[in-house]
Amino acid sequence: MNAAHTAHKMESNESPSPTARGTAEQWREIVKRQRVMPAPMCGISDYAFRQICRESSGPFAYTQMVSDHGIVKGDPKTEAILDLHGPEPMLGMQLFGSDPGRLGEAAARLQEMGATVVDLNMGCPARKVTSGTGSGSALLRSPELCREIFRSMRAALTVPFTAKMRWDFQDNEGAALRIACDAEAEGVDGLCLHARTRGEGYSGHADWTRIKELKAVVSIPVFGNGDVRGGAAALAMIDQTGCDGVMIGRGAIGGPWILREAAEALERPTAPVAAAAMTDATADTMAETIG
Repeated sequence: MNAAHTAHKMESNESPSPTARGTAEQWREIVKRQRVMPAPMCGISDYAFRQICRESSGPFAYTQMVSDHGIVKGDPKTEAILDLHGPEPMLGMQLFGSDPGRLGEAAARLQEMGATVVDLNMGCPARKVTSGTGSGSALLRSPELCREIFRSMRAALTVPFTAKMRWDFQDNEGAALRIACDAEAEGVDGLCLHARTRGEGYSGHADWTRIKELKAVVSIPVFGNGDVRGGAAALAMIDQTGCDGVMIGRGAIGGPWILREAAEALERPTAPVAAAAMTDATADTMAETIG
């Protein structure tokens, strides 16, 4: 482990608030029940897809990411992206933005709208997100801003608060290590690391040793993400990195049943859903929600 990051962890080791301690236990319980989760994906994680994922891996699923600005304004188009159809007891909602105060306000609004967990997007590599708003993976260039954001969102929430990030923006210096320590110190309950930099996009192979490094500097649950496309890969990621769970994104597009395969590989104690039954349920759900 890098000595500088070890020292920073010690400096950041502040006592979390009572709220953070309570939500930390809530998140750990969710993780204990579901070690395989679908990642929030733009244009994919609508209500129908969430229901498919729940049949495959467990009750918890994420919406698509939404902008803090749109949520605070009450913009109907932004709220429509969440694709809410009545209560969903285990639902994560993901925000992107770069203004601490507005992110806090938006986080509180998502909680009011039914979020079981609120997640901060610190990994999106899209230029319109990173250049247009300084959001997504662009936050990795500003550790002090990240800390302000963590503090603001934590203060606004009484539900678990998590963050999904990349290893770094452009360089291979591991900005995620310092930011992860700060996140824990400010009461963030869990992290997910996509083991690539923003500059690497989705090319090459995700470097899982980065997940192992990040897991070593924090005590909160860490999910690994990147190049998991089945049960064997999920098990290998857990074994190689010591992470607490696996988040699957692109690998589940068009084939969300790999979530079930991964969950079974990690010995999830629930009966699998038959593929044929899942297909019927999928058709019914899509018919109900999109006609």
